[in-house]
Amino acid sequence: MVNTPMPYDRSRAGALPPSLQRLLSEPTQLLPRPVRNLPQDEFTALNNLIYELGARWSKEARDIKFDFEFRAVEQERRRVAKELHDEILPNLARLIRSVQSQNDKSICETLVDELHATVAAFRDLLGELHPVDLEELGLTPALSNICKRYARMTKRFVVFVEESETCNLPELQQLCIYRAIQSVLKMFAASQNDILLLKHDHQDSTTILSVRCIDKSVLDAEWLSCEKPEFNVFDSWCAMSGALVAHGVSRQINEFPCDLIITIAESAPQKEDSTKTLGLFAQARLYELHIILEYAKEEWTNLIIKDRPLFESLAVEAERQQISGEINKSILPHLDNIRHIVSLSDNQTMIDDVSEKMQAIANSVAAVMTELHPRLLAEAGLIPSIRTLVDRFRRASLIETVIASNLPSEQLDISLDAKFAIYRVTQEALNNVEKHSGATHANVSVEQNGSELVICIEDNGKGFQTPRSVLSRGLKNIKERANAIGARVSWQKAPTFETGTLVKISLDCAEEQG
Repeated sequence: MVNTPMPYDRSRAGALPPSLQRLLSEPTQLLPRPVRNLPQDEFTALNNLIYELGARWSKEARDIKFDFEFRAVEQERRRVAKELHDEILPNLARLIRSVQSQNDKSICETLVDELHATVAAFRDLLGELHPVDLEELGLTPALSNICKRYARMTKRFVVFVEESETCNLPELQQLCIYRAIQSVLKMFAASQNDILLLKHDHQDSTTILSVRCIDKSVLDAEWLSCEKPEFNVFDSWCAMSGALVAHGVSRQINEFPCDLIITIAESAPQKEDSTKTLGLFAQARLYELHIILEYAKEEWTNLIIKDRPLFESLAVEAERQQISGEINKSILPHLDNIRHIVSLSDNQTMIDDVSEKMQAIANSVAAVMTELHPRLLAEAGLIPSIRTLVDRFRRASLIETVIASNLPSEQLDISLDAKFAIYRVTQEALNNVEKHSGATHANVSVEQNGSELVICIEDNGKGFQTPRSVLSRGLKNIKERANAIGARVSWQKAPTFETGTLVKISLDCAEEQG
């Protein structure tokens, strides 16, 4: 039985849109005469539609909060990946070169092997944090690569079977599915199973991912238990992507059952309009509820936006704790092994050198996780920070480097984010000079010409060898950081030296302020 609702409280009507004010304050003037007894089939259809409308509103309300939390977390993961790449890998590379120059071969070979294993672990961690291959190659190659990475990390069989290369999902959906599969792989890594099969297929504009543990060392339900935190993460990513998840089923009669089947339609299916089966009164009640929920959603959105900084900071802090856990689990054992190996040496000079560089690595990790660098940059200023960076680079790389600037003091009227991006771009460019150029001299200049700030990093090395279409991760970081602040970056032959490369970053300060 459905009755006409009581008139809406007029004291609140002023806060509502005019159409909703009229509808809720005087429903009897807008709606037909109430029908006390609806037919059973119409009553059931109305209840189903109300339930569906409420469930959809609930999902949309959760997605509003999850969407910006998701973006904040992804931005933090990308930041940490870039920071670790810029800070840690150059220090490890310098440490490897320093150890290789020592005479104690018995210790050095073991130590260099462990350092290379540490570099590989760091690169695996960077891949976990920021899936560059997903952005460049798409979902299918990225899934293949992550399976290979987990096979290497776990030393077990993780097999990716590609039934189809086709995938027309938008970028956001691809990222959500990638993160969902990443959660599945983490659950597999924590289990005692030996073989995981991940199969990708594409049928009738639908992407299908099947997951199966073939060699069972534990019960079927154990490794995919809903009580595991990673399973909740998996479930959230699937919900965000709009994927349907089935457990323990088979799509074809001649296939063994799969632990998971994830199905993602490339476009939402068109639903038949069930309201046509309802009478005029039931349609009016449903329309009224729809307007009320739309207003509630608007209020909820405004409330969430008001508290957005709080929600984002909580989500980012939780993500930092998780990343710290991943670092402790995947990196610290290697660092402990390095300290143990070097302690066996009788070469005190090598012990002191390795200990100093290991402390620098530990400090860099701590700084990345607590965002110390932006604060230090704010205190010292951009030009003094770059001078310190160049001095540290000169001592660490033994490449004679000169810095020149027509800004002797901090006169730049640009944001802290822009200063930090410029600092990192300069650091990454110098790292590339050290790693790839074979240079003996480098020049760094920071100049302001009118409203344009120009930073040039020039070396006398062998020149730019990589095709523009196949940029290294370091060069991609340079482009991403420059693009993020509206700067332009270019590579060309060094004009000062006979050979070498010039990296030029140009930023319109007036445009950056705007």
